[in-house]
Amino acid sequence: MIEENGHRGKQRQNRISSNAYVLGMIFTLGAAGLWGSTYPAIKIDLLFYNVYEISMLRAVFASLALFAYVTLSKKQLWFLPRDRHVVALLVLASFLGATGFWTLLNLSVFFVDPDTSSFLVALYPLIAIMLASSLLKEKMTGAKATGVTLGILGTFVIVFFGRGAQMTGTNPVLGEVAAIMSAFSWAGYMIISKLLMGKRDSKTGAVLSAEYITFMTFLIAIITTLIVSVLTSRLVSDLTKTTLAALTLTLYLGVMTSAFAFVVFNVGMKLIGVSRSAVNQLLFPCVAVIISYLFLGEIINLEEIAGIALIIVGIIIAQINAKG
Repeated sequence: MIEENGHRGKQRQNRISSNAYVLGMIFTLGAAGLWGSTYPAIKIDLLFYNVYEISMLRAVFASLALFAYVTLSKKQLWFLPRDRHVVALLVLASFLGATGFWTLLNLSVFFVDPDTSSFLVALYPLIAIMLASSLLKEKMTGAKATGVTLGILGTFVIVFFGRGAQMTGTNPVLGEVAAIMSAFSWAGYMIISKLLMGKRDSKTGAVLSAEYITFMTFLIAIITTLIVSVLTSRLVSDLTKTTLAALTLTLYLGVMTSAFAFVVFNVGMKLIGVSRSAVNQLLFPCVAVIISYLFLGEIINLEEIAGIALIIVGIIIAQINAKG
């Protein structure tokens, strides 16, 4: 009887683990799909706002969206941590994941060919896996290394052979540096967020959820991006001259690719870990190609199809035995 109960308990645990894995995969792949749409959106939005204004508006719209979510769901997110260590990590997460990442990404798209920027930013899964291996002790397997290598190779094929990206722009060197820095910034955010999720504030006893970390990330980012925007642009003038198209695009960047995607990704990352989540982010170049085809009238050529195939194969290989 005891053995039978133990067997049933083990089966139940396996089902829970399996369901968590599937849910984590769906969430992180879904976030990758949303983030794949940011490049064409930012490219168009830069016609109306400068790089700092876009970052600031994303933070504002994302915070408002999460405020509405908190109000409707009645979740307790309205508390300030008193543990200095937790506060420092939240500020660092905000800088890496919002203020720093968004601004660096916008700068890279502004200064260098957007396709070139997308390839350099796509290096962050490899950076995140290396950081997770050394800092979080997540196992680096041969399958993960092979899968990420194939994914990056597929991205290279799409960008440079499929789209014919060139190291051109108003300031290619600065754009490339900004893109690489944004890759490190986002990889750092993934590590800090994973450290924070489930952490208990020693002073208040409150547990930090994925929603809370995301909300604080954007709330803090409003302050920093607003200061930079005021100092570097004619913010009030630009906002009064905005168009419906520009506002809609920025709203999309703030609500869907920021508030919703960040929460979904953080929940998924909590379930399957940094390494597996990072691998799934290799999907976003595929989504960028498909969106460009559907909405911008660009043609998908054989090189891009080959690149997409390499990325998908890479993700599958990297996730082999991931549940074990």
